[in-house]
Amino acid sequence: MKFILSTNEDLSPLIEIIKERINWMDDSKINQWNKTDYLSVFPLQYFIEQQKLERLYLVKDTNDLIIGGAIILTKDERWNDNKEGIYIHNLVSKLSCKGVGKFIIDQCVLMAKQYHFDVLRLDSDIHNQKLLNYYHDLGFEIKGTIEIGTYIGYLQELNIKSE
Repeated sequence: MKFILSTNEDLSPLIEIIKERINWMDDSKINQWNKTDYLSVFPLQYFIEQQKLERLYLVKDTNDLIIGGAIILTKDERWNDNKEGIYIHNLVSKLSCKGVGKFIIDQCVLMAKQYHFDVLRLDSDIHNQKLLNYYHDLGFEIKGTIEIGTYIGYLQELNIKSE
C-alpha cells in the first residue's frame, strides 16, 4: 500500500468508496454517516477544495487502485486549543480491504513524528461503540465532544513521541 496526495482522477473512486461505506452502515445498523446526510455535508466540492489545498490523502494498493483516504490537517478549529498536530478527518476505507484504516493512522503517526508534532487527533460518532473501541485499542483517549449539525462526536487524541 502507498499513502499519497490525491489527484483529480482520484475523486470519483473515493466518492464511490464513501457510498459503499454508507450502504454498509445501513446494512450493519450502524448510525453514523448514513444518518447524518454525509454526502450533503461533505459533497464532491468539499473534496475538490481539500484536494486543491493538498489535504486529501489516499491509499492505493499494488495495482494503483484507491482503497481508502482521509483529509489530513495540521490545525483544526474543532479543537479549542489550536494546537498543531496531525488531524484526521473523513477517514474511509474500502470494505473488501482490511487494515487500510490502521495503515492511514500509522502513516499519520509517521507524519506527526516527521514534523515533530506531539499529537494525532480525530473524532468519531459517540454512538459508534465499535469504532470507539477500535481507536481506544490503538491508544487514543477521549478529550471532549463536538457537535456539528446532527453529528455528535468524541474528540480523541493519541500522544506521539517525536524522534
